[in-house]
Amino acid sequence: MDTIEIFKAAKIIEILKQLAVHLLAFNASRFSSPIMEIGNKFAERMRRKGPFIALHLRLEKDVWVRTGCLPGLSHEYDEIISNERKLRPELLTGRSNMSFHDRKLAGLCPLNAVEVTRLLKALGAPRNASIYWAENLSLPGELEPFAKKASLLAAIDYIVSENSDVFVPSHGGNIGRAIKGHRAYAGHKKYITPNKR
Repeated sequence: MDTIEIFKAAKIIEILKQLAVHLLAFNASRFSSPIMEIGNKFAERMRRKGPFIALHLRLEKDVWVRTGCLPGLSHEYDEIISNERKLRPELLTGRSNMSFHDRKLAGLCPLNAVEVTRLLKALGAPRNASIYWAENLSLPGELEPFAKKASLLAAIDYIVSENSDVFVPSHGGNIGRAIKGHRAYAGHKKYITPNKR
């Protein structure tokens, strides 16, 4: 065996070790029983309606402030985001010299609800497809034990999104990447990563 072959073999072994660690992480990760119950209940509600798409829209105010983008939901909401950004410029992540328009063209902004709608239509999603987005299935009082606990609500969304037929994140982020990885690990479940440029 020559030096190049030994190097290639060592590299392959290293990649396999890293893959094994990721596989163990997905097998070892478990949510608490109450979170699993409500997440599975929501996923079952969606499933009863037929195949469903899970959207990770990222409409939280801090996402728009940090990215330097505008959500385009309304003039008033765009003003709120702009004012918050002026009050807290330290929140803006990298490339502070770029305008909103330049950021949008560079693909650095999350897709807003209108853009996701256009994307799904262009991809031929059925008009009657059920769409899940954060906590839109809860009945009155159902999420009360989890109120004001963003990480628990995110865990519920994770479970529903992982069980969907198709997953569409509108922007990067840890949850979106984790769900895509989990879905790939679980058997190449479909997900769509939009090209935001």
